[in-house]
Amino acid sequence: MNAKLFTLAAIIGLLTFTSVYADEDKNLVKQTVRQQIDYPEFAIEENLEGTVWVEFTVNESGKIKVGQINSACIPLKNYVLNKLEGMEAFKLVDASKEKYQMYFDFHLL
Repeated sequence: MNAKLFTLAAIIGLLTFTSVYADEDKNLVKQTVRQQIDYPEFAIEENLEGTVWVEFTVNESGKIKVGQINSACIPLKNYVLNKLEGMEAFKLVDASKEKYQMYFDFHLL
């Protein structure tokens, strides 16, 4: 009985440990992406505002592959798409096959 409880506790501990690292990897990818996408100068000059929603994955070679993207503001949507598709190198993180969903809010003060 004690061996079964020990085995169960070990499995739960391992799953929790793995989940924590997966969350840390996911947060690292999102933070890195967010740092690369600023409010574009053309949008500020043209008083463009909006929110861009995107879903993407990171392939085995570390490049971002956009699955879905949506925004009412086409220029901001295209800006985010171009920035993401130009990004690469999450080689330090085992991020492949994870789906990431992010919002980018662009609003003037």
